[in-house]
Amino acid sequence: MKLREKTILIILILLIIILASISIFVSFVSMTSYNALEQRYVMQDVNQTVNRLNDEYTSLTSIVVDWAAWDDTYAFVNGQKPDYVSTNLLPVAYNNLRVNLVIMTDAHGQIVYAGLYDLSNQTMLAVPESLSTVLTPSNPLLSMANSSVTTTGILMLDGKPYVVASHPIVHSDYSGTPTGVVIIGRYLGTNEVAYLATLTKPNLHFIPVGDPSFPLEFLPALAPGQDRSEEIAIPLNSSDIAGYALIRDVNGRGVLALQVLESREIYQQGITTTFQYVLIVLGSGLLFGLVILFMVDRFVLSRISHLSRQVHDIDRDAVLSRRLDSSGSDEFSDLSTVINHMLETIEKFHDGLARSESRFRDLAELLPQTIFEIDVQGSLTYVNRAGQEVFGITPEKIQNRVSVREYLIPEDIGRMQRGLAHVLSGSKSSGEVYHLKKLDGTLMSAIIYTGPITRYGTVSGFRGSVIDITERVKLEEELRESEEKYRALTENTPDILFSADMNGIITYVSPQVNKFGFLEEEVTGKPFRIFIHPADIDEAERNLSRELKENAQFVSRFRLLDKGGTTYWFEEKSTLRLDTSGKPVGIYGILRDITERKKAEDAIEIANKKLNLMNQITRHDIINTITGMLGCIDMAKATTSPEEKGHLLDDIRELTRVIQRQIVFTKEYQEVGVHLPQWQNVNDLITKVVQNFAKSGITFQSEFKYTEVYADPLLEKVFYNIVDNAVRYGEKIATIAIYSNISDKGFSLVFEDDGIGVEPGQKREIFKRGVGKNTGMGLFLTAEILAITGISIEENGIYGKGARFEIRIPAGYWRFVTTGNEK
Repeated sequence: MKLREKTILIILILLIIILASISIFVSFVSMTSYNALEQRYVMQDVNQTVNRLNDEYTSLTSIVVDWAAWDDTYAFVNGQKPDYVSTNLLPVAYNNLRVNLVIMTDAHGQIVYAGLYDLSNQTMLAVPESLSTVLTPSNPLLSMANSSVTTTGILMLDGKPYVVASHPIVHSDYSGTPTGVVIIGRYLGTNEVAYLATLTKPNLHFIPVGDPSFPLEFLPALAPGQDRSEEIAIPLNSSDIAGYALIRDVNGRGVLALQVLESREIYQQGITTTFQYVLIVLGSGLLFGLVILFMVDRFVLSRISHLSRQVHDIDRDAVLSRRLDSSGSDEFSDLSTVINHMLETIEKFHDGLARSESRFRDLAELLPQTIFEIDVQGSLTYVNRAGQEVFGITPEKIQNRVSVREYLIPEDIGRMQRGLAHVLSGSKSSGEVYHLKKLDGTLMSAIIYTGPITRYGTVSGFRGSVIDITERVKLEEELRESEEKYRALTENTPDILFSADMNGIITYVSPQVNKFGFLEEEVTGKPFRIFIHPADIDEAERNLSRELKENAQFVSRFRLLDKGGTTYWFEEKSTLRLDTSGKPVGIYGILRDITERKKAEDAIEIANKKLNLMNQITRHDIINTITGMLGCIDMAKATTSPEEKGHLLDDIRELTRVIQRQIVFTKEYQEVGVHLPQWQNVNDLITKVVQNFAKSGITFQSEFKYTEVYADPLLEKVFYNIVDNAVRYGEKIATIAIYSNISDKGFSLVFEDDGIGVEPGQKREIFKRGVGKNTGMGLFLTAEILAITGISIEENGIYGKGARFEIRIPAGYWRFVTTGNEK
């Protein structure tokens, strides 16, 4: 599409947009005003109708006050005027008052009289049974708080609305305590609605809540707690509009929608007026647009067409020395002058480009690297002397348009085409490695850089250079093989390999660090000291400093913290890392996890100490017991009393039993610490222990994750002693619950029963040697076995409700294990 056509099209589109915008704006403003006017008139009629309804409230108020403030009514509700109804509440009274409903109640809200009258048929009707459920003590109509106040509103009986008014019953002079209320109402039926519509003459309706035609806009106002008035106008269609007012009952609930229906004469008049105005705007705009088009074409577009033809002729004939006609004094004359200057510049640039291309050819011939040019089909159009010698490309082959594909291995042809397409899209060549066939039949690994050749804005081919990297590729492959061997060695060793600089900053760490929750990048670049346990930092740094100063190798032990804060023992072996001049620049090191070994060593040390101590204590106790026995024997020999001798023999027997118990305990205790601690499955041990008490009649509850604990092999004996202690001394025990507990204090195993429990003063004593009703050694032995691996036990139950033994296991000495599909 030419500029002339584009200009005319743009002006037409702008003209259409402007006219459409003006029309839409005018229509919007005009119709908005008419709609607002229509809404205002409709709401005036709604307000007049509501005022008419308020007049009904006023009328009923005057009637109900006359009847309520009357001595006869006062006497009637108090049972003193039995002929009141036959005398005053005849059908003629209903007709004269134009009311349908009369209700009288006593001071307690009980209905004394209720009458319902049909004004159309002039007959008395039965009062709805629902009246008693509606007139509850909380109903505002029964309020007698103020004898001078009248209550008005809408009352719904069996779904029918009544305009009602109520007033407390007092004497004619308004004296006396109210003894009830009089309620008088008019049914909002056809006749009453017609009466209300006599003022404004609208089409009036009352729509109850729940009716399908009830306005949805009133639904928020029906929510509990909402008591504001609502008045809205809603267009029903193009010819009718309805105004609504929400009518609330005496309790403040929205029960009716007052509808005033009117024709949309104002709206229709607005449409007609707006349409006429829009037609005037469109006609004026169209005439204005035609005039603008004629003037633009005559004074602007024709000059552009003439200038375009001159430039086209110069391009067609390729005569850069020709110039444009620049006569005149307007912008197009100035443009012609600028174009002539540009033609002079292009002519000079063309001559300079020819000389530059000649210099490029000369330079390319001198380079030792291959320089080439190809067209967009991949045919060679130029190769410098170096390329001709390496690949055997002659001028004859170039003239015959030999393809560059003949010098590529088949696997690289597709990649070459994708690379050229990448450059053609405007991206810079990143230099790709290709394998080229040389003249002698060998392959060359080379990096090829390419760039587009652009002539007159169009890519006509590609220019590139070839860098031989064959030797470099061989060296890289040898280096890669060496790295793979080192990586395999590093990744398959169970130890952590690391290196650090002279400041203790970690410069490398092997992947084995992942087992302790760290990624390599989370450790590299961090000081080694931040991973060491705070209590071991000083000693570890002293060893490292001594190693750096004395240029010696050291083996040291210290604790490290994993990512979760768990402590592990490590053995570290390291050596200095020297530069080419022999100067220390850091260290190479190996970290070996010796946590299990350290636990075993600590456990053996603790067990040996406890065994030595127990042997000393037991030997001392047995010697004391034997001394007492010998004393009893000497006394038995010296006495002549058979009775005293019998008592002494009983004492000797009891002391012998004490020695027997001490020897039995020594046998059990000698097993403590004999074997190395090991990981044991708690679930399996508890299952074995519970089987020993299958006939005890006690219910065992045990449910927790599969857990292993690092403890002495006598851990089963620990569990047995705890359960046996509960069975022996629980008395009324029926249930033993065994469960785990994880808190901020760590991991615990809990044995809890429902027996009598342990007295507060005995909670610590029961774990001491010799305390108890049997041997006094069971719980003592239990505590000793657990203490070997740093595990503690305490009783923290409530006396009278049951015993609760809690075994606290430190971090690193327990773990969850997998069995089946559970973890």
